[in-house]
Amino acid sequence: MHLITGGNAGQANEIWLGATASAPPQQGAQVAMGIRWLDPSARYEVALEAFHRRMSGLTELKAVGNSGLEEVYRWEELLEFNGEGRVDGLELLLRKQEGPLTGWLSYTWSKSQRQFDQINQGEWFPFRFDRRHDCSVALLYAVSEKWQFSATWSYQTGSHITLPTAKIPNTNIAFEDIFFPGGARINDQRNNVTLPSYHRLDLGCTYRWQKREEGPTHDLSLSIYNAYNRINPYFIRIESTPRFSRDGQYLGEDQPEVVIVGLFPFIPSLSYSRTFDWK
Repeated sequence: MHLITGGNAGQANEIWLGATASAPPQQGAQVAMGIRWLDPSARYEVALEAFHRRMSGLTELKAVGNSGLEEVYRWEELLEFNGEGRVDGLELLLRKQEGPLTGWLSYTWSKSQRQFDQINQGEWFPFRFDRRHDCSVALLYAVSEKWQFSATWSYQTGSHITLPTAKIPNTNIAFEDIFFPGGARINDQRNNVTLPSYHRLDLGCTYRWQKREEGPTHDLSLSIYNAYNRINPYFIRIESTPRFSRDGQYLGEDQPEVVIVGLFPFIPSLSYSRTFDWK
């Protein structure tokens, strides 16, 4: 299978297509080594693992900004083949499994790069989903048999996208006496921009009760997604306003601006669940 990732502004336009004679399957080999420690009471756990992966036969869109999703029947013409990839990483896990306060801390450092002879002047460049740091902290505190509180914080380094570094203007584009902004954008490096980091805090509170000792349990939960209302980047777009003279002549464009679009702000929710005893 080949994954074609469309869009150049961080949007998750993806399509999977089967391998063909001219687009053979990708290959990869990975080696990993780790160590895990548990204390005698099995309350605490520490795990550490390192890994290295090499890949070959990778694919990448030739033209930045061309999603390749509009004309999938000619998708092979839009891709560069025979790319190489390498990924190195280190994973750490700390976990407390017993007691009123439980939880874990996980951290991953990784570096993912790719290389194509006809892309980025043949030099290695970061993969779009290369996230150098990935960290999460989860805590669960049982105040009593009825009340339980939770908090989860996650952090990820932003993904990579390609933005132009220059533009060659073209003012000779007209249709039905209307002038349109045109020009060629210059992309000197692939995935040359890192989006802002992603992080958020989720909070939760659950109240559990039973009307009789062996009867069904009832859970009433209040949760808050993105408690501090972090507007994490979902995708970006480049905006520039064309300028025209009074007689309709196109005079060029204002300085382009990068606009970051985010989703899912502070979202509270309330849920109720009940278990049933079918005996």
